[in-house]
This record gives sequence, structure tokens and C-alpha cells, in this order.
Amino acid sequence: MTPSNTLRPWTFLAVAVMAAILVGLPSDAFAQGILTAGLQRVQAVQTAAVQAVYAVGTIGLVVLGVFAFFGRFKWTHFFALAGGMFLVVLATQLFSFIQSGTS
Repeated sequence: MTPSNTLRPWTFLAVAVMAAILVGLPSDAFAQGILTAGLQRVQAVQTAAVQAVYAVGTIGLVVLGVFAFFGRFKWTHFFALAGGMFLVVLATQLFSFIQSGTS
């Protein structure tokens, strides 16, 4: 037998270590618990962020109304506010759609 055909001791050790690691891995239930906790935190942050953005959007709409009252209304500001609010609502719906597949 040539040395290239024999199983070297370090190769056997590497295979044994990999087998021990694979046997000792935590179950799927452990990973599910971590992912569920992470998802709950993301949902809480998303809810708080959306509420804050809605409040800022409402203030922006009032400011645009005051600008219109004084004759300084600009359509670019209106479209910027409307586009930003649209993106927030779109992101909220997208996150809701993604999260509906996890339950």
C-alpha cells in the first residue's frame, strides 16, 4: 500500500470530531425558540418605528397646511411627504406578509 491510499491518523481524527459536533448540535426546537424571540423583538421595534413615523407624517401634513395657508406651498414637499408615507405603509404591509408565513 502506498501512503496516499492509507487513512492518515489526522484524517480519522477530523472525521471523528465532525461526527461528534453533528451529534451534539442542538435540536430544531432550540433554534425555533431563538428565532421566535428575535421575531418578537423585531415586531416590537417595527411597531414603535411605524407609530413614530406616522406621528412625524401627521406633523408634516399640518406644516404643509400652514404653508398653504400662507401661500408658500410647494408640490415637491407634498410629494416627498406622500412618497415617504407610502414607503412606510408599503414596508409595514411587506413585513406583515413575511411574518404571516411564520405562524
